[in-house]
Amino acid sequence: MKIIQIQKHNLPQYSTIIPDSLLRYPNEIFVCAQDDIPYGAIVLENLNKHLGITWLWVAPEKKGQKIGSALLAKAYQFAKENQYTAITIAYDPDESWAIILEYMLAQMGFELYMAPFTKYYITAQMLQSSPLMKNYHQKENQVPHTIALSSLSTKELARFQFQCQKYNNLLLSHINFSKAVPEKTRLLYRDDKLIGLTLVNFANVPGEYELSMVYIDPTYNTLLPTLFRETAQELLKDANSFSAVYFTCVVSTTVRLADALLGETKKTIKQMCHGILEIPVY
Repeated sequence: MKIIQIQKHNLPQYSTIIPDSLLRYPNEIFVCAQDDIPYGAIVLENLNKHLGITWLWVAPEKKGQKIGSALLAKAYQFAKENQYTAITIAYDPDESWAIILEYMLAQMGFELYMAPFTKYYITAQMLQSSPLMKNYHQKENQVPHTIALSSLSTKELARFQFQCQKYNNLLLSHINFSKAVPEKTRLLYRDDKLIGLTLVNFANVPGEYELSMVYIDPTYNTLLPTLFRETAQELLKDANSFSAVYFTCVVSTTVRLADALLGETKKTIKQMCHGILEIPVY
């Protein structure tokens, strides 16, 4: 078997085994194939100075033949050659394949630890009746207010990303907008400076959305409810098609804020396994 890097010329040949949501730049994709038949694949997300493993798949009939280990070794080689500092991964330890993955990660030298994730699933009805939206009427002259990502031209978006890089805002400069819903993704400006952003992505279920990122300049923390509220308003505009939004909180302060703004909502606290492999620098 050989490991092949997926690029434009061979993407159609192997794209059927990889979820559509992962077939995007800056993801790096490697496939393990024999006679042009794929039996394994790994997807690596470019997270600035480190790589995140977002998907690792091995064909059931080929399990136990070290294909997963070979793909992890390829990820390590790629990270080292391209001067990444680490490889990270997060997964549900209750999955049937988790113990096998943990073994492979341990063999590679990954440091594994458990961390709690708070997952929210907010229906349209719950959002409409939440403290965030209850008894709220926006004044016409109220500022600042958000604008939609769709209102930015391609040139303005490129300038926004350039400014993020210029001021070393790594979080914003590496945002992946490929799955974003342009009308629902909201930008909060003050004095022509971006101070907040909510990144809303399409989910895999029609009518559902994922709130995949929330950013606020620490100087303007008091405006975070405004950012949340106007994002919620945009979601609720499509009353006939919008059914739910889900998101995950890792930081405890964000969890407390979400509880205060959303009230009694459906949430689960899940222990997720994290792994990190530091890349030695020579």
